[in-house]
Amino acid sequence: MRKRRSKKEKVFTVPIQFYVTPKQKEKLDRTAEKAGITLSECLRRMIDKLKISEKPPIEFPKMIVELRRIGTNLNQIARALNANGHFIPEDFSSVIDRLNETEDKLYKAFTPGKGE
Repeated sequence: MRKRRSKKEKVFTVPIQFYVTPKQKEKLDRTAEKAGITLSECLRRMIDKLKISEKPPIEFPKMIVELRRIGTNLNQIARALNANGHFIPEDFSSVIDRLNETEDKLYKAFTPGKGE
């Protein structure tokens, strides 16, 4: 049974062959391997001028989950403190903003093709 393609999935039908030096080939192979992608995908990203980041560490998803849990806990604390009237919301919102920025930076740093 053939897999159906989604409308957004690109179909690559035009083969390209070109020559590089052994040193260039080695560099391309290393770049693709570090990013955890195929050589073809690496070249496509280079053509599209996308950032090719190293593959995230195995614990990356756990890091994101933990950051989200921390954010949830901070929100719960803020609600509780705010309900008692002994809290300055502006001070706490900057902490949450920094947490969100940190999460975004981690995601961009470890996600191939994202970021700059």
